[in-house]
This record gives sequence, C-alpha cells and structure tokens, in this order.
Amino acid sequence: AAEMLKVNSAVIFEGLKTRKLSEIVYAKHLAEKKSVTLDRLLAQKETVLSVESLRNAGVALEPVKKSLDELYTELAFLGLDQLNPR
Repeated sequence: AAEMLKVNSAVIFEGLKTRKLSEIVYAKHLAEKKSVTLDRLLAQKETVLSVESLRNAGVALEPVKKSLDELYTELAFLGLDQLNPR
C-alpha cells in the first residue's frame, strides 16, 4: 500500500492503528490538497476523512477513486496468492 500511495510504510502502519485503509487514501489526497504531511493529518483525530470531506475541500474525486481501485485490486490478488501458495 505504501509503495502504491508513494508514502512511507511506517505512516501507513501507524495510520492503520486508528483509521480504515480507505481513510488513509482519503487523507493522502487531502494532505496533498492542503499541503500538509500525511502523518500530521492522520494524527489529527478530530479530522473526518470521508468522500464528503474531500468534496468540501475541493479534492478531485477521480484520482481518489483510481487510488482505491488500484489498491483494493492489488490487495485482492495478494489474498488470492495466499490461498494458493507456490
């Protein structure tokens, strides 16, 4: 996930302690729009990370959808690989 999102894996692991994966993707796009770091945005517990919050901030939703599609596709294939190890 970190490689696909072009962020440090430690930020992803830390974020997953309190956030859903989709929220981390939302945060990545919101952080870029607001010119703040992803870890700083994720640390703000009061920050609501949703499609609505992205719209309100003026974040284009198509790149967010693309990120989610790519990430969940990759995770699905990883899961399948675990079912049929070589």
